[in-house]
Amino acid sequence: MRIAILGASGRTGGTLVDQALERGHEVVALVRIPAKTTVTGPGPDRRRSGRRASPSGRRA
Repeated sequence: MRIAILGASGRTGGTLVDQALERGHEVVALVRIPAKTTVTGPGPDRRRSGRRASPSGRRA
């Protein structure tokens, strides 16, 4: 199963990433700063970064 985890560089998100990989899932780690995240496990590096947007549509 492919799973996307938001906040994957945080404490809880990192734990979820590890557990999902141990169970054989494909993980897409969604993080603000990709360099803060260590990807271990088989397969390609699927870290994704994003920017927070304000309600008016302008980037914060």
